Amino acid sequence: MTDRLQQNLDRLAAAAGITEVTLEIRMFAWLVNQDALQGFWEAAQHYAKFEQEKVDRYMKARDGK
Repeated sequence: MTDRLQQNLDRLAAAAGITEVTLEIRMFAWLVNQDALQGFWEAAQHYAKFEQEKVDRYMKARDGK
């Protein structure tokens, strides 16, 4: 777990009035973070593929093929 994620979790816990963040809560936060990162990279790959297809279509049209 990164320092930033730990700090954010501690800040959220304090705002919610939670005095102790257990290992289980920290692991859950880490898993949620990992899932979000995986979703982000999957979306980024999809977007990159879409942009490459646009470039390919442009190049094909430009070359008259």
